Amino acid sequence: LKGFDLKRMLNSELGLTPTSPHSLPWYPPTCDEEQLAKIKLPAKYANLPGFGTSVTKDKVPDENARPRFLVSFGKVDMTENLAELGARIKTVQEAGTWPPWLLHLLAGTYWRILGNTGASLTCHGLALAEVPVTFRDLVLTNLGSLLYKLGYIDESLRLVREALAICDTEPETHFFLGNLLAAKGNMTGSIEHYRAALRLEPDFPGGVAQLRVPSCYVKYHLGPGPGAAADGETHIFAEKDPESQHCQAPGSQGGAGCSKVRG
Repeated sequence: LKGFDLKRMLNSELGLTPTSPHSLPWYPPTCDEEQLAKIKLPAKYANLPGFGTSVTKDKVPDENARPRFLVSFGKVDMTENLAELGARIKTVQEAGTWPPWLLHLLAGTYWRILGNTGASLTCHGLALAEVPVTFRDLVLTNLGSLLYKLGYIDESLRLVREALAICDTEPETHFFLGNLLAAKGNMTGSIEHYRAALRLEPDFPGGVAQLRVPSCYVKYHLGPGPGAAADGETHIFAEKDPESQHCQAPGSQGGAGCSKVRG
């Protein structure tokens, strides 16, 4: 995570390893709603759903964010109890040795995975208010992923495009933008950003599989064009798309999301 050693933060600095549990009781990380209410966010953020308007109070868990979130801290078993990881984040918060925006971002992702939308938005709002411009893309991408999960595609798209303008070398940002463009029906745009993600990280999880969806759509529904090679075939780099004409609907895999919090 842009020079932040999350594995050290939540393991050795606490005298723990990825497999040695935090001592009981496990208290979750917290974000101060009253503190956020006193902060005046820039207008482009203050009017976002959850900040300027209310959003659903229903639980909307985001399991897609769990694997890379756990791996970020050295966890290898995807059945790990997320509450134990939350206790680690809480302990680091209380120690006050790491940037508050970073801990608010981690807490926001924690609550997003569990489906507590209100807590996650509060954490992301605080992170957005505190984060230096250099790292703002991390908060924007995570907040965009939360809003996408809630159905706010246009708002999410705007945040992720802003994140890309800040830093265009993060594969997660390109991958998520590819998902959003596919959801909006912009197949050639999604191809461009899936390819960018794979150039930056050739083994990006699900990258090739996601790229095949818009590539197949362009090939069989739009014909030769920006997403097709000169011979009319759509390629994934040098590899021909092996899929048949049975393409998935555009945007059908648009919700993979992006955790962007990693080691």
